Amino acid sequence: MPIGLDWMIILPAVKEFLLGGDPYLVGEGFAKVYFPFWTYILLIPFSTIPFWIGRGLLFAVSLIAFAYTAIRLGATRWQLILFLSSSAVIGCLNNGNIDWLVTMGLWMPPWLGLFFVLIKPQIGLPVAIFWMYITWKKKSWKGLLQTFAPVAAAYLLSFLAYGFWPLHLFGMESNPENMSAFPFALPIGILLTIISIRRQEMSLSTFSGPLLAPYTSQFSYSASLLALLQRPRLFILAWILLWIPVLLRVYL
Repeated sequence: MPIGLDWMIILPAVKEFLLGGDPYLVGEGFAKVYFPFWTYILLIPFSTIPFWIGRGLLFAVSLIAFAYTAIRLGATRWQLILFLSSSAVIGCLNNGNIDWLVTMGLWMPPWLGLFFVLIKPQIGLPVAIFWMYITWKKKSWKGLLQTFAPVAAAYLLSFLAYGFWPLHLFGMESNPENMSAFPFALPIGILLTIISIRRQEMSLSTFSGPLLAPYTSQFSYSASLLALLQRPRLFILAWILLWIPVLLRVYL
């Protein structure tokens, strides 16, 4: 069981949150995490038990969550195997990151899914825009308010408690772990989001997330693979492409 380099950064922030402190002040440089406060609440069960038990439980739950999400989104048996053996998923499991939480939001009802996909805006922001348009079109302003008011209120509460913490996200693009193609992929991401809305096909918005973000880790591309489940050839191509930088880093 890998100790989990990201988990070693996330865990102290969760413990600081439990003590009533500011989790956004824990760590230095890029060894910080900036998740909305409900993320820390969801991670409490892994943080209040002996380290290796919690780490093993996190690994198991992450694996099950990834698999369940892929199945819910229509993965075939071989796609499930490839997805779980992708560099994005294996990297997330080994490092103890939380992209499994983010991708779970893709199969939830929008009012609840927003709490999950927006844990990492580099994955969930285009999905939130897609839900906003579809909700407005089908249910008008009343439906839009009912869907987005809970997450908006939660974010407002977090700003009141900890200040406007998303400002700390600026500068993450210089993180050496950044695997974003920004700004070169920006036009593609915008185009895919527009097509997604016009076709009312959420998978294209899911795919466009990492293309729009200045910072994207290797693990966030797990959402991109999930977005390609209905396009088997592109799914295989993406699986191969995601392994290339990992192999180059190991052997060069």
